[in-house]
Amino acid sequence: MDLLTLLWVILAFFFALAWSFWQYQSLQSGQRNLFYTLFSLRTLGVFSILLLLINPSWVQKTVVEQKAPLFMVVDNSASVAFLKEQETAKNILLDFQKSTSLKNKFDVQFLAIDEEVRGIDSLQFQGKHSDLGKVGNHLRNIAPKRNYPVVLLSDGNQTKGKDFVYSFFENQTVHAMVLGDTTTITDWKVAQVNHNKFALYQNQFPVEVFVDYTGKNISSAQVVLKKGGQIIQRKEVSLNKTQKTARVEWLVPATTVGLQTYQVEIVSTTAERNTKNNVYPFAVEVLDQRKKIALVSAIQHPDIAALKRAIQSNAYRELEVFSPTENKDFSAFSAVILYQPNASFSNVLKQVANARINYWLITGLHTDFGLVNQFQSDLDFEMSSQKEDYQTIYQSGFNLFQTDNIGFSEFPPLEHPFGNVSTKGNMQVLLQPSIRNIAINQPLFGFVENGNQRFAYLLGENLWKWRAATYRKEQNFEKFDVLIDKTIQFISSTQPRKRLDVSVENFYRSGEDIEIKAQFFNKNYEIDTNAELLFKLQLEGEKTKISQKMFRGASQFLIQFFDLKPGNYQWEVTEAVSNITEKGKFTILEFQPEEQFVQPNVIKMQQLATQQNGGFWLANQWKDVEQQLLQSNDFPIIEKTQSTRKAWIDWYGWLLLAVLFLSIEWFVRKYNGML
Repeated sequence: MDLLTLLWVILAFFFALAWSFWQYQSLQSGQRNLFYTLFSLRTLGVFSILLLLINPSWVQKTVVEQKAPLFMVVDNSASVAFLKEQETAKNILLDFQKSTSLKNKFDVQFLAIDEEVRGIDSLQFQGKHSDLGKVGNHLRNIAPKRNYPVVLLSDGNQTKGKDFVYSFFENQTVHAMVLGDTTTITDWKVAQVNHNKFALYQNQFPVEVFVDYTGKNISSAQVVLKKGGQIIQRKEVSLNKTQKTARVEWLVPATTVGLQTYQVEIVSTTAERNTKNNVYPFAVEVLDQRKKIALVSAIQHPDIAALKRAIQSNAYRELEVFSPTENKDFSAFSAVILYQPNASFSNVLKQVANARINYWLITGLHTDFGLVNQFQSDLDFEMSSQKEDYQTIYQSGFNLFQTDNIGFSEFPPLEHPFGNVSTKGNMQVLLQPSIRNIAINQPLFGFVENGNQRFAYLLGENLWKWRAATYRKEQNFEKFDVLIDKTIQFISSTQPRKRLDVSVENFYRSGEDIEIKAQFFNKNYEIDTNAELLFKLQLEGEKTKISQKMFRGASQFLIQFFDLKPGNYQWEVTEAVSNITEKGKFTILEFQPEEQFVQPNVIKMQQLATQQNGGFWLANQWKDVEQQLLQSNDFPIIEKTQSTRKAWIDWYGWLLLAVLFLSIEWFVRKYNGML
């Protein structure tokens, strides 16, 4: 108790005496016994109350030992079990837990690591991934900044995340204890397969395979590519202890449309402990982008040959030329080019309009504009009999599809009847006409998107001169052909804009976290995050269906799935209010990343120990690790003095005494008729 508090206590006692004496001094002469009784009770009661108000206390100082933390982190992934080291890991952990010497020097804490860092309640060794890089990040968040040791008991095989070698503090001491047989074991492994997610039908797509070999002797193996159990590609490789990696490349023909599943496999006569890493499945979505285009013309013109060569420069475009008098069903074509329609086009235009076929209309000196005005509603032609040469002005604000200015202003002019052309709909203009460098406020080359239909309009003939001019300038026709190809691509696309857009991969690998995203748009095609999206998922061959609401984010919806078993899945997303639905399917391929290892990654564990100033140890050297930790002077026990302020009195006890003294005083006064 400090001096000031003691003075307050003494002052309170004398105040209680003075107050009580003043209250009962009249009783001194005739009732001395009653005076002493009431005086004493009042003094004790008042003093008790004052003591409670002062609340005297004293400071207790204790010396506390602060031990450095010691983190023992055990690899809980399936690769440890696959290497048959789970019992070894459990025994080492048990020995560390029983070590009283370590507990006397360190604050020992135990953690497990697979995909996440967690407490070590039980080790199952079933983690489907090893994200060892999370150990360092986890310790950064929970451990003090002072230097402390870490013991990592692992096989060093990492299948996910940041490289664990570089995840710790610079001054952090990490002892790497490796699980597994470190002797060289003969093993072939498909390390990586690079491939496209998509391929075009009747085209070839590249497949790149990296093969790893571990062994002391020269060994040969065949790397084969299978589809449906049949070998479609093969190559023999030979490796040894110095040349450990081989790269194999194939060009694989895409002969079937749809999701195609392939498998890379190593076939070796060498006996191997692990053959699961000899197989690597993957899938490629083969798309058919071939488009059949019809060109209808009643006249012979060089433009037709120029268009045909430009369109067929893309192997996925096929052009057929017809006369308007031919009885042809155009519904089988993706789009129709109507070249300078005249009176003979009457039946063709009716069929195109009734079947709602996308078209590209090209007008010129031989066009019947009365018929054209009746056929379409995007442009209104008022033409004279006079012809005019029109130069072009490129419109940089055009954004229906990506295109470049290929030097349109330098191209020869297009011929077209002179007159007034006005737009009646929402047309985006790529090229605007000009006469003697004076811009004309009407379209020359424009595009219209009307719901599910798309149209293109070119007002002018002698397009063949543009192709020739491109060749003179570039020594090839590429830029002109690309312009025509993008025009064909625009008008031949029949995919409407969706209000519900779901982003799903065609295939996943087992063990991967599957994340599916979706966006919903209102009728104005603005993102609507207030919608309710229900996601349904069903594995083919099973009756059980998973139904969950998609999580609403800032601009999209999200749902995640974990640990789905391999197979073909059908999915369906439905918006609750509008009942708009999208359906699809994806495939989960069988693959266990933790079973791809045949021995521990000794190099990585040694690198970690060297970088973090720790030791590299084998699993049977755990006693040496213990001795190293006990003998190290880098982690001393820090003694700290802690001051604790404690109350001098029991608050409840003194309150009870004050009430007791004052109550007795009241009864005595009552008994003696003083109230």
